[in-house]
Amino acid sequence: MIFFSEIKNIKVFTEDDIFIGLLHDLVFDFKEIPRITKIIVKSDKLQYPRLYIPMNYVLSMNKHMVVAKNYELGSLKVNELSIWNNIVDKQIIDIKGRKVVRVNDVILKQNGQNNLTILGVDTSAMGIWRWFGLNTALKKIASIFRVKLVPVTLPWRHIQPLELAHNKVKLNFEQEKLEKLHPEDLADYLEATSMDNIISTINLLDLDFAAEVIAELNLNYQIQLFRQIGIDKSVAVLSQMDPDEAVDVLVGFKPKTRANILQKMEVKRRQELEELLSFVGTEVGDYMNSEFFTVDVDMLANEVIAKIRNYPQRRSFLDYVYVCNNQGQLIGVFNLHELLLQSLANPVRKFMVEDPINIHLKTPLKSVQRKLIKYKLSALPVVDEYKKIIGLVSLDDVAENLIHMS
Repeated sequence: MIFFSEIKNIKVFTEDDIFIGLLHDLVFDFKEIPRITKIIVKSDKLQYPRLYIPMNYVLSMNKHMVVAKNYELGSLKVNELSIWNNIVDKQIIDIKGRKVVRVNDVILKQNGQNNLTILGVDTSAMGIWRWFGLNTALKKIASIFRVKLVPVTLPWRHIQPLELAHNKVKLNFEQEKLEKLHPEDLADYLEATSMDNIISTINLLDLDFAAEVIAELNLNYQIQLFRQIGIDKSVAVLSQMDPDEAVDVLVGFKPKTRANILQKMEVKRRQELEELLSFVGTEVGDYMNSEFFTVDVDMLANEVIAKIRNYPQRRSFLDYVYVCNNQGQLIGVFNLHELLLQSLANPVRKFMVEDPINIHLKTPLKSVQRKLIKYKLSALPVVDEYKKIIGLVSLDDVAENLIHMS
């Protein structure tokens, strides 16, 4: 087993002992078992500062490398990458561990004088220390304290690296491998690439997972993405996104484009987004979240629990359950802790807190902040002129503004 850090910058000679330069990089073909096809030698020659020498001219490799005296120069092919330029210090996706990691070193296997293959990568701190020649010293220190230092290695089959060719980023992914990742990890990874790559990757995903990944992208990336994928695809993805996140994207479009997208949506979804868009620009509306959970005043505790279990959306907003009357007006509230203390046959009206504190779209933000702090609430319901709940403003939503004011 050979680490790339151990051979980078070793001297390269011809078989008749003529110095050519220092080993700068290794070129490999992008296959299931990557094979080193060329060495890249850093030369002092102005005409050829980088010499691409095919591996079949390599005669030996120990403390230095020897190549045939009649070597010929090659070039980088379309399906070839290099270790230093494309793998070391780059982010990769660990498919098995379902996370994004950074490569600190590359592990090679020598199968004869001119046959090298890539076994995997080292993502541990040892991979960094190796570049500075500190591994041996650190191992000795660790042994004194009876600590064993072991590199964290990933086999090549468990990773998916960026494939950079001719300044165009590609991803050699299969859909099922991508969808094993957390959406936020994949989004962070894609933001480090290019818009072309983001689009091609999103096109590999099913609609639901694509919407989750896009929701985790920076808003600027989201708007650029939707502008390039066309109205029909935009409609499909925005229809799957969280309403508040979809509105954030729609606000970034020109009015005509926004209207065209909304027009192609299903009526119920369009009406929901148009209502949320109408709140944009009001102080409370800018911080309002449209995710909230309501129950009917006549429901029993066990019916509420069943409704929560069957609720299709995320439950991260379920700090409070809001109670409405037959006209849909907000009349009460309770939290999950209170619900769990009730007997299953207990009706909601018996344990809810009546006339909950609420706010309106025109309520000043300072007043919202005061109420949240004064009553020690994590969220406040926003109601319209008919006392119907239209959204929530949480303490988290206004915390940044509060810190800025202080």
